[in-house]
Amino acid sequence: MYALTAKAIHEMDEFTIRNGMPGMVLMENASKGVVEKVKELFPSKESKILLVVGSGNNGGDGFCVARWLLHIGYIVNILFLGKQEDMTSDSKNQFQILKNLYPEIKILKYSPSKYNIGDIDLIIDGLFGNGLNRDVKDDHMTLIDLINKHKAVKISIDIPSGLNATTGEIMKIAIVSDYTVTFDSIKTGMLLNDGPDCCGEISVVDIGISKAGYKDTEDKTVICDKEFLDEGLKKVLVKRPKKSYKGTYGTVGIIAGSIKMTGASILAARAAYKAGCGLVKVLCPKSTMSIYNMTVPEAILEPYDDSNIEIVKPLVKDFIESCDSICIGPGFREDDFGKGILSVILTSNLRVVIDAGALNLISENLIDFTFRNCKCLLTPHVGEMAKLKKISTNDIMKNLMGSAEEFANEYMVSLVLKSSTSVVVNRRKDGTIDRYINTLGNSGLATGGSGDVLTGIIASLIAQGNSLNNSLLYGVLIHANASENYGNERNMTATDIIENM
Repeated sequence: MYALTAKAIHEMDEFTIRNGMPGMVLMENASKGVVEKVKELFPSKESKILLVVGSGNNGGDGFCVARWLLHIGYIVNILFLGKQEDMTSDSKNQFQILKNLYPEIKILKYSPSKYNIGDIDLIIDGLFGNGLNRDVKDDHMTLIDLINKHKAVKISIDIPSGLNATTGEIMKIAIVSDYTVTFDSIKTGMLLNDGPDCCGEISVVDIGISKAGYKDTEDKTVICDKEFLDEGLKKVLVKRPKKSYKGTYGTVGIIAGSIKMTGASILAARAAYKAGCGLVKVLCPKSTMSIYNMTVPEAILEPYDDSNIEIVKPLVKDFIESCDSICIGPGFREDDFGKGILSVILTSNLRVVIDAGALNLISENLIDFTFRNCKCLLTPHVGEMAKLKKISTNDIMKNLMGSAEEFANEYMVSLVLKSSTSVVVNRRKDGTIDRYINTLGNSGLATGGSGDVLTGIIASLIAQGNSLNNSLLYGVLIHANASENYGNERNMTATDIIENM
């Protein structure tokens, strides 16, 4: 299943209408989908329903919904906020049909000083559609606040008013709905940032928009759910032959942790083993060896004296040449010593997963990263991506997918941008980008060490012979799915994620 940006949805609407499908027919189909949801939730015709509509096509959908609800016997009130002269052509037509067939219906104009919602069971939101790209202001802001405070069940038509359909950003204020009935495709903004909290339960209604438009739009994103993961695991978790040994399943090299943060590399190492690799080797300071021996006894340790980086560099080179993939960065020291180790990795020809401290070092010197030799994947969270792009975290949050894609294109790399809803951009050899939104996981992943576990999983999948892009994508999904397997979001730890993979 794909999610589309507002631009892509508009293009597909236009494509369908341009090829002979009247916009009014699309409105009728859309409205029937909303009416079916109302009938499901409120079978009693005595339910008191308020439709809140604006002057755009979303308001036209609202007028059409009102007509169908009246037709089957519901009690309907309509609150209009806007100017009739600003209505779109189709919206005017729907308004007029409603008035012609039900002349007795009262369509109230909203005035903050005079209007109170009152005793209503259901509020249907048709104020703004997916084309909103400006902040909500004045009376619209006041009305949305009033709606959010009301106890009635709320259904949004296509998208909650005030939510950016592409980015999931709240445009100053947005309706927080219990249900959203969206048309043809889920919009990317419904899954990103504040989108999930604003949309509630999402239903997708096929209203007749031509699917032929899919092949012409570059703005489509794959929605990754449990079904997508189950199918994908067949690609990355191949059957293990009985005639095999530990070398069959690859060796992961962990270059992470420090005296203050040994836990990061321990978690990455344990996750790598749990994800199926045959061996895990850890490059670590001599002073931390006993900690690893107690916590990851399965790991092979390569200790070093951290007093002289020039002595350590040849050791690092020998270490990585014995590995099939490298994980570098979790708990990594961000000083000249760390820079020296990172330089060896970037000039190697290995497959590398780069996270945390190593990303911060790269952000200080993107030139070396540009001219790297290694084949790598990046796993930044929003703060790390902000450092890499030299912009604020707010700017990243406003455009998660765009930020990830821009960096992937500029530096020719695949990456996951970790957030409450993570996005994956996989760059192909021909330069094209595949976009993915991960809908798995829960708030339990917001815990210390969670990212270290993810890095270990991805490195393990690479070591087992999977492609970089598949390892990145399915590593992210395996990690998120583990949090759902654990179930309790409040007390989840990184160790729980590993144990529930």
